[in-house]
Amino acid sequence: MLQTQILWIGEITAKADLIIWYIQDLMEELQLPNNQEEADMFMSVIKSRMREIIREHHSMYKLLKNYTTVYKKLLMFEQKAAGPVVCLTAYCIAEVRSIGDACLDIPFWNIGRVIRPYMVLIMQKSLRPLQLSAPGFDEVSVQTFSNNMAAAYSYFNMLRQTNI
Repeated sequence: MLQTQILWIGEITAKADLIIWYIQDLMEELQLPNNQEEADMFMSVIKSRMREIIREHHSMYKLLKNYTTVYKKLLMFEQKAAGPVVCLTAYCIAEVRSIGDACLDIPFWNIGRVIRPYMVLIMQKSLRPLQLSAPGFDEVSVQTFSNNMAAAYSYFNMLRQTNI
């Protein structure tokens, strides 16, 4: 079971890395245009590259949605029983958030007004955390895992002091 989850996380983070590379290469081998013909060619290349970025970004979120659909109940149970899935999910969230950082690393404000809204939307979407929750359970997050571990340690100390 854990191997399958690691495979899912590997696929999601690979998609995130691919998106980051596409964003970093957005301006690769391009120069700002000097005339209208160059500007048209420039915008054509940028639009084509942005289409690929948006397609991959959408594909990554579909993969995340499928992951949460498949593992939702299992993740809620494992949140109470074990920590590896929470750690892998936190890693996945951190990787997705690094897409927004990659957007900030390129000078997209020089590209033109056509691309700016897409870059802003990608950055905003990558800031939203992966929501895993179900009725009767806490949301799966590093904070919840930390709280559960603190409670488990308190229970352990209580049992140790009673010499059971």
